[in-house]
Amino acid sequence: KEEKEMRDPDRIDNFCKEFGKIWKENIPDWRFGQTPYKIQADRTVEHISVLFCCRYHAKRKVYTKNRNSQDKIDNLLTNKWLGIPIFVVIMFLVFWISQVGPGVWIADIFTEWLTKGQEFIAGLLNSESIWTSILVDGIIGGFIAIIGFLPLVMVMYFLIAMLEDCGYMARVSVLLDPIFKKVGLSGKSVIPFVVGTGCAIPGVMACRTIRSEKERRATALLAPFM
Repeated sequence: KEEKEMRDPDRIDNFCKEFGKIWKENIPDWRFGQTPYKIQADRTVEHISVLFCCRYHAKRKVYTKNRNSQDKIDNLLTNKWLGIPIFVVIMFLVFWISQVGPGVWIADIFTEWLTKGQEFIAGLLNSESIWTSILVDGIIGGFIAIIGFLPLVMVMYFLIAMLEDCGYMARVSVLLDPIFKKVGLSGKSVIPFVVGTGCAIPGVMACRTIRSEKERRATALLAPFM
């Protein structure tokens, strides 16, 4: 009962106001340099109020029975039995969108435009010399090959960035941490592994968020194999 009363926000506000009143009444109104003691008292009261509010909200997460929609989603995504199947489904959608669906459609559009430009330049040169072959088939053809693959990677990294920004990848790290610990890795290794499926270089660079040097090295060595 006492603990419940101490977590009452109205009780906390009243305590802070009463504390501030007593603090100000017992401090003389004289200046030390440029800072009045009463101004310092106001800042102290404000700081204590913030601490009490943070304490109250931290307690709410532990003791309250009222759960908002975010709590329910967190429980679902980090569920012991449903968390991993949900992660597999989400990753399947990410790779389908980037490698089969819209990613391929965007790549086909870019490739079609660049192929027409290649044929146009080849028609202008109208020559079968080695320099024409180097320019048309080598430089322009190589550029088309890179551009044709680039939309696939860009779409995939865009979707992964969305998952990171919404906090889902952090939840997956917590979910997979006990599994990865058994093989000497960290739950944070899942992000380099997912990023490394598109390109090994950003996958290895993503390992810098892992604190343990041993786990960071192991993840960097395994990421290119994804």
